Amino acid sequence: MYKEPLVSIAILDYQRPEEANLLLRSLNKFALFDYELVYLSNGGNQDHVIELNNQYKFDKLILNKKNTGCGLATRQIFQSCMTDWVIYVQVDQWLGINLYQTDIEQFINLLSAEQKYFYMDMAGDQGRGVASERAMFINRKRYLSMPGLDKIIGGPGPYADNQWTENFLQEYMKKEGLGFLPGFYFGNNGKVSKRTYPCGAETKHFTDEKRLFIIKPFKKRYDNFPNLKLNDSEWKMALEETFSWPKEGLIPEADKKDSFVYWQDIIK
Repeated sequence: MYKEPLVSIAILDYQRPEEANLLLRSLNKFALFDYELVYLSNGGNQDHVIELNNQYKFDKLILNKKNTGCGLATRQIFQSCMTDWVIYVQVDQWLGINLYQTDIEQFINLLSAEQKYFYMDMAGDQGRGVASERAMFINRKRYLSMPGLDKIIGGPGPYADNQWTENFLQEYMKKEGLGFLPGFYFGNNGKVSKRTYPCGAETKHFTDEKRLFIIKPFKKRYDNFPNLKLNDSEWKMALEETFSWPKEGLIPEADKKDSFVYWQDIIK
């Protein structure tokens, strides 16, 4: 897109056509600086990605045949970026205010001058804990030099038993005493997803609230499925539809080691 951008915008997508279009429209409107646009579609039906590429002209497009999970895809997209600095965005975010070239230069100066800050959280820490990967501004080489990053595999959903990047990043930052700068530039796009589980349950997921609302209860217990490992008390609550963490009917996705996530269909 540009000859010598200071930053790459790296987008990670898995079958989220409406969210992707909202994000890309917001970048066209508010990202008023030079950038390399790198887009990774992590398996599934990718027809919408081809259409988006025709419309928005990605500088790099990566089409994975299979969903490799968030961790592998995150590392893959960082390795594919051309610049030293990356705005990494998961596709359910959108840019809500103007960002100028002078802002990008200021971000670089801030993070370069103070090494205790590992990255800038451009989504205002919408996640839980120390780190969030909803949208971040970070030095690509510093990110890829984290010890043990080459061992990261999988991600949420069916890969939940494996280490994935956001958890790895949190542990690394705690160990090294690193922090992040707050920045409220990206927000969630307000979409609602419906999630269907192999055990027969259905839930609604509200973007970035990290909570699932049960529509249909679980029909059977999946002890051998990584992200549906329920203990006895949880299984009892599932059958009785009495989940209450902290509000009745809600399951905190981020409060469990194995996240209640499965393939998604967007509710229009």
